[in-house]
Amino acid sequence: MEGLGRPEVLAVAAGVYAAVSLTLAPTVARAQGRSALLWALVSLLVTPVLALLALAAMPDRVVRRRLRVIARRVAALERDGDGRRRPSSLTDRLLPRR
Repeated sequence: MEGLGRPEVLAVAAGVYAAVSLTLAPTVARAQGRSALLWALVSLLVTPVLALLALAAMPDRVVRRRLRVIARRVAALERDGDGRRRPSSLTDRLLPRR
């Protein structure tokens, strides 16, 4: 029985690379509220490691969305009876004035 030749090893390595690129980065991207398809393509074009590092450096959209909802609820609770907003350091930090 013959061992694997160079073309077979390269084919297996390319398959593993594609499998990792098409599963790991899109899964992390989806969990952060980003496009899984876009990050799968980025992962294929660069390396999965660089794509994951880029995702790790970006803010998590899901957490930011939840924080905004919490800040709006806190701001609504802090309003006076006449609708004016009372000063609060928490809501001023979480909800910038527009």
